[in-house]
Amino acid sequence: MTGRLLLLGMIAGLVAGILAFGTARIWGEPPLAEAIALETAAQTGAANALAAGGHAADHDHDHDHDHDHDDDHDHDHEHGQGHGGAFGGGHDAAPAGQGAAQGHAGAHAHGHGAGEGISRAVQAGIGLLTGTAVYGAALGGLLALVFAAVQGRAWSLDPRASAGLIALAGFIAAVVVPQLKYPANPPAVGHAETIGLRTALFFLMLAISLAAMVLAATVGAARARLAGDGWNGALTGAAIYGGVVLAAGLLLPRIDEVPADFPADLLWRFRMAGLAVQAVLWGATGLIFGWLAARPARPLVRAAA
Repeated sequence: MTGRLLLLGMIAGLVAGILAFGTARIWGEPPLAEAIALETAAQTGAANALAAGGHAADHDHDHDHDHDHDDDHDHDHEHGQGHGGAFGGGHDAAPAGQGAAQGHAGAHAHGHGAGEGISRAVQAGIGLLTGTAVYGAALGGLLALVFAAVQGRAWSLDPRASAGLIALAGFIAAVVVPQLKYPANPPAVGHAETIGLRTALFFLMLAISLAAMVLAATVGAARARLAGDGWNGALTGAAIYGGVVLAAGLLLPRIDEVPADFPADLLWRFRMAGLAVQAVLWGATGLIFGWLAARPARPLVRAAA
């Protein structure tokens, strides 16, 4: 029985992954492409600034060298002023020059990787389809295992309602709540030195949310059996889950690295598109699996007449 449910869940997740791919292509790719264009423009501007700074420095050096040959007395005077000015100007401009160098290196690495690695067309096409399909199949298998564990034990709902409820709870715990605290950022947003911290905090919030959902479902189901009222059990579970994730959201640190000049509408569209892809994936998996699980099993071998 569990093997059949697992197969049905993976089939449902595979179909949902294809639907999620279409959602990502229609609504997810445009804001992602705009964010990549902004990142590329910023890197190009930094590289041009570095090149312009280097050209200006070479021009000043040649000018000072020619002037030194004109007059020995003026050479001593101008050398003293030039050295002091260069030291002061160089000291103030060092951070900007360093940032431009880093941007130039990043642009070079990005272009080099794009030439030898996977192109954006492949990433947005077969790569995205493969990712959503594999993720959907894995998600469907996991949903089927949870369904097999709780159906008829924690509750005795209609298979379609049970699958939909599990998918909804998983979507809230694994997607909505963690992203409310630590939302996804498009390219050109965030600092490289904090990526480890941001990733760790996101997965910590994810683990807390999932654990709280399991605790809430367990206590809520027990409460429903004791009271003989599913409504009271649902309210108890919701109160437990809401209290735990609210406390975690208040205690965990807040991280906001969005630049002040980053387009707010682009950030909104990027995050909403990501949420829509996940909603389609989880929702379609739950609905399709519930429909498949509710169908009676057909025997593979029929008795001979």
